[in-house]
Amino acid sequence: MSGLPSQAFDVAYQQLRGQKEDLRTIRNQAIFSATITGLVATIFSSILVSAAPDTLFHDAILFGMSLEALIVYSLVFASLGLAIKTIIGWEEVRFELNPGYWLHAYDFRKAENDLEQKVQAEMADEAIKNLIANEAVIDTAKSNLFYSLILAFLQVPAWLYFLY
Repeated sequence: MSGLPSQAFDVAYQQLRGQKEDLRTIRNQAIFSATITGLVATIFSSILVSAAPDTLFHDAILFGMSLEALIVYSLVFASLGLAIKTIIGWEEVRFELNPGYWLHAYDFRKAENDLEQKVQAEMADEAIKNLIANEAVIDTAKSNLFYSLILAFLQVPAWLYFLY
């Protein structure tokens, strides 16, 4: 395989593989974020139960909980929700190419001289379209991960304020 279409196909396919690894890494980091959120919430809730169990329900404003408790639990659930949204990945991504191009070329290979390069050019074009579409999904996952981590660490001052 040589020529510009072959090189374009190789580069585009390698970029698709890179995107797949990027998304896998982001989702693994979202698992870390969910773990941090759960760990911080567990530690501080244990402290709360042992040190000041009545703090949760003093000056109740909503659902029988205080404003501080609502803020803390909102941070916990928002962080977990963003992490879960990142891990599950509701959006469609395409990292594979359509093998139909090759099958179609096989049927008509005697009709054209440079058919292999034409097929590679078409597959490179499909890969580029997938790259562009996948990039939006990856950017959303990165954003969700970032905010999940921010909310996870914002729990600490909220818990400290809540406890003292």
